[in-house]
Amino acid sequence: MTRTPGSVAGEWLGRHCIVAAALVGLAAIPALTSQASTTPVFQNNNASPIASQLFGDQDFDMTSGPPTSPADFISNMPTSGTIPGSPTLMAPWPSTGNTITLGTGSSRAKGGAGHTEGSNLAKITFPSGVGLDQTDPNHVVGPSRYQISFNYVWNLSNPGTFGPPMSGTFNIPVGVHVGSGAGAYAKFEWDIHWDARINNITVPDVRSPYVGSRSFAPGGTYVASFTAPSSPFSPSTIAGQAGNLVVLRGHIAFEANNDDSRSLIEILGSQLKDVDDQLRADPVFQSLYFDPSHPEFRVDANSGFEEELPEPSTGVLAAVGAAAALVRRRRASSRA
Repeated sequence: MTRTPGSVAGEWLGRHCIVAAALVGLAAIPALTSQASTTPVFQNNNASPIASQLFGDQDFDMTSGPPTSPADFISNMPTSGTIPGSPTLMAPWPSTGNTITLGTGSSRAKGGAGHTEGSNLAKITFPSGVGLDQTDPNHVVGPSRYQISFNYVWNLSNPGTFGPPMSGTFNIPVGVHVGSGAGAYAKFEWDIHWDARINNITVPDVRSPYVGSRSFAPGGTYVASFTAPSSPFSPSTIAGQAGNLVVLRGHIAFEANNDDSRSLIEILGSQLKDVDDQLRADPVFQSLYFDPSHPEFRVDANSGFEEELPEPSTGVLAAVGAAAALVRRRRASSRA
């Protein structure tokens, strides 16, 4: 049969209009990506008018102060310069620690932090090794305590939005060795708040705070991890514009009480850099830390804001698959 130009055009349109309709249907499916994100900008400790803060308080003896025991040692971190981006143990609580002594008793603390930010991401980060120990063989002092307090600020002046949905993160693993004796213990404490400043108005606790503590006793070795539960944010979205901020504030704290032998508690991470040798050499610690059923023990410690990218729904994925299959069938039919 001889085909006229008109019949060829009609056949092409008849077959390919169906394919085009399938493509239109595919395009009509909601996009699977989130809206444009803003990248928070960290306000370091030298920023103006609102700067981030990081400081520590080392208390040699929680039960007494001067003149019977040394006064608290309190300082900003670092003692000079800006807060580093990478999580770092820094002066005056470096990797060698700051040790306070009285007679035969001593207490050593290590501290520091960093920060990280990206597209809809803003966090404080803690290096492994942050923590406290106490050695007090003659029982001359009460428990020691070391607190790291922070007020981290990020501005949202870049275009885009922060959320929805937002997630308030807190993931900190700790390793603990409690000395022998009835009075020995160690403790980890946290008090975390997620705030915002919207149109230059402070909005405290845009999600529920995460507050708590856990004590470790009797003597022995422990590994534990602490993670904030999910909680809705209000508002669920913060625009990227001048005058808008997100703020993470609060503290983490450590207590250690020696009885007949040394007690210590430290933050862990994906690596054990600067973690105390007594922990690292302990076979019980090694078994607990490397347990494949507990990957949360090998997480780098952090807390802050993060946008959760929703998983594509089953219905959307099915619609995409059906539309793609229809396109393939029509193309095969057109070649027949």
